[in-house]
Amino acid sequence: MSIDDAYILVGIGIFVALGVFLNGWRFAHMTSNPFAGKRLFGQPVEGSELSVEQINCIGRLQMVGAPVFMIGFVAIATQL
Repeated sequence: MSIDDAYILVGIGIFVALGVFLNGWRFAHMTSNPFAGKRLFGQPVEGSELSVEQINCIGRLQMVGAPVFMIGFVAIATQL
């Protein structure tokens, strides 16, 4: 793997981690469940029964997990 390929791989990993972090930010600041009462093909959407506190917790976990993923991914990718 050339150095340019490693930069592209690390860039993609950082982009994914940033997306997960921003999605976690969105979930952590929700004041209502956006899936409540929604149906898809006649079935309730998965997650529609979650409370707002549970959705906020999922968001906080994503916000913590994204930087951890990024650090681990960069450490592994730079060793290739």
